[in-house]
Order: sequence, then C-alpha cells, then structure tokens
Amino acid sequence: MLAHDNASFAALYNLLLKLKNITPFCMECSQYIEAVKNLFSINQKIDSQANELQATGNKLEEITKAIYKIETK
Repeated sequence: MLAHDNASFAALYNLLLKLKNITPFCMECSQYIEAVKNLFSINQKIDSQANELQATGNKLEEITKAIYKIETK
C-alpha cells in the first residue's frame, strides 16, 4: 500500500487534492486520483475488518484460556 500510516495517508491524499486543483482538465490525472481514492477507501475497510477479526480472536483466546483453567482444576 502506498500509505502505511495515517500521517502518510493524509499527506498523499492532500497531494492528490492539490494535483487535482492544479490540473482540473486532465482526464488521465482525474481518473488516477479517483482510482487512488478508491484504493484508500478499500484499504481502510480492510484494516477495519482486520481490527475486528483481531479483537474477536483476542476474545476467543481469553475464553479458551478460561475453559482450560476450569477443566484443569
């Protein structure tokens, strides 16, 4: 991915907006900017789902440990 953290994402996004303002009549530029925006949007959704999966996995691990403690008493 082009932006690995929020700061670099924000910097790249701002640069893309500036590029769009500088070259408003460039069709290829506009299509590229929209494609990158869509890529960022998809990446953010994937990150969100990965975080939810991690949280679910953590809870499952806690439950498994609790069951193990009960059964080994």
